[in-house]
Amino acid sequence: MLLASLFYGAYCASLLIHSTTIILLSSALLGIGAAHLWTAQQSYLLRLSEEKMFGRNAGHFSSLHLLGPLLGIITLGFLIDARSFTFSFSIYAFFPLIGFIILLFIPESRKNVNFSPARFTSPSPQQYRTGYFFFLQRRFWNRTIVRLMFYWFTIASIFGIMLSVIPIEAGKYFAHYSGGFLLSLFYLIPIISSYHWGRISDRIGREKMVSISYIIIIASIISLLFSSFSVIFLIVGIIALSFSRAINAPTNTALLGDISSDHNVEQLSALSLSSQQMGVVLGLFAGALPSAAITYTLSLAFVILSFAIVSP
Repeated sequence: MLLASLFYGAYCASLLIHSTTIILLSSALLGIGAAHLWTAQQSYLLRLSEEKMFGRNAGHFSSLHLLGPLLGIITLGFLIDARSFTFSFSIYAFFPLIGFIILLFIPESRKNVNFSPARFTSPSPQQYRTGYFFFLQRRFWNRTIVRLMFYWFTIASIFGIMLSVIPIEAGKYFAHYSGGFLLSLFYLIPIISSYHWGRISDRIGREKMVSISYIIIIASIISLLFSSFSVIFLIVGIIALSFSRAINAPTNTALLGDISSDHNVEQLSALSLSSQQMGVVLGLFAGALPSAAITYTLSLAFVILSFAIVSP
């Protein structure tokens, strides 16, 4: 996490140089830093959490994790309007350094957590070996991990579609600011409700939360399919997808706690994030399809197939 924070600072500083080569290089380093940071922070959270608090703690983290980008975008916009691009990113370049200093005072988690999978069956820790690629080879033959990879991949691909297709469709009905407020629900609803969904998942179990999420996503895509007939269907679809994101944000992390052992939490966290990022890329490419109706139809079929695979 310490190393990753430096990469974030280097990226912000590179934007002030106006060199394409340096910006591309720092962007690559930012991607490497983000991969380490996201894996480490998720693993750190689980190692410090009791099993009965996985969902709640993941909900708190998800809310703050989404609040940061939302406030950052708004603040940056005001700063650029009030001062200048250079001034704004000079200020932002210091934020990762502040994070670096804070991380220096956070103790390393060496707690030997007794993860006890209760909702998904996981292999015993003795089955794991050192080495991530060997780990991947073994996991692809494990039914539980394959099911979860489909879940992670599917949920993230729907988020990619949110980014690539829905803004264009919203622009057909709304002016710039009205559409922006509507799309901000993708952040506002998870920020407000992620903790509550995480707490519910601790009480009723993660499998039920996954099923609820799939049902909401399927309903939202069906609503979006009819958005060409009325803007109401578009609004309902966006709100439903926002609630599904609020459910999935803490559930994704809590699921890792349910199936992980002290020996593999980092590896499973990396596998989860890799699956999600591949899903986002697929969703972004879906925006290149000839029409939104085709994208929604294919997405609906894919989500139903994924639900059938993931369901016990």
